[in-house]
Amino acid sequence: ATNDCGTNNSTPVTLTVYALPNVPAAGNNFKSYTGIANTTTISATPASGEPIDWYETESSVPALSSGSTTYLPTAVSVGTYTFYAAARNTTTTCVSASRTAVSLTINKANTSITATGTTSFMYNGSEQGTATSSVSGSTGAVTYSYSGTAPTSYGPSATAPTNAGTYTVVATVAADANYN
Repeated sequence: ATNDCGTNNSTPVTLTVYALPNVPAAGNNFKSYTGIANTTTISATPASGEPIDWYETESSVPALSSGSTTYLPTAVSVGTYTFYAAARNTTTTCVSASRTAVSLTINKANTSITATGTTSFMYNGSEQGTATSSVSGSTGAVTYSYSGTAPTSYGPSATAPTNAGTYTVVATVAADANYN
């Protein structure tokens, strides 16, 4: 179009600037170590109708997963694993201005241990006592502590008793990377 001064003006066009989606809300999740593939998800809550895209870092691309409010980390070992959620508007394809950190913490699991083996011995003047155990969990070192039971007076001691009497033995296992 030409104006009165002989210059050309462009035809007006409508420009739309879309608002960015809100940063999603999220809560962290916790579980105990199981030694098997993780089945605990983390989640984020966007505004209505907006999916979540999940990322490894605050600025990484591409997304690890898209379109779901939940994400299933593949972590197995004890530790804290953090991922980042961004909301996406499916109409405008705009994403939230920042990503929300969401963590899965895998805590150490408890270990169980039971002293096993022979519980009755004939006096022979040598150290005697059970020195075997059944452990479920930790691969740490196992130690034994022997104590006399009244009227027997002994210990507690890591050395098995040599005298006739009645004793208790307590087996203990040290923690490892995944177990208390």
